[in-house]
Amino acid sequence: MFQASLHLITSNRLRYSELSLAFFSLLAALAQHAFAALFSFPQAEQQLIVDSLTWGALDADRRLYELALETMLVVLESVRASEQRFKQAFFASFWLCVAQRTL
Repeated sequence: MFQASLHLITSNRLRYSELSLAFFSLLAALAQHAFAALFSFPQAEQQLIVDSLTWGALDADRRLYELALETMLVVLESVRASEQRFKQAFFASFWLCVAQRTL
């Protein structure tokens, strides 16, 4: 589902602006209510989630970039509250990417 939606969004973001908003709303809901499930995917899918959020943070549409940044904050707060082993793995894998793209 993620890859199919991303393919449409990235092929023509203006044509699929409502799909973009729905996609980021879904990520926000999953991060808020099902964080453990969201990050139980294999590493490649986790990378796709993080890439999507950092990509969304760079969007010109205010609704999308605010939603992406708010979702990334929820993800980072959830990681901070996680067990040490997961926290270390997450930051080792994704922190540099998140920091470079959002700061």
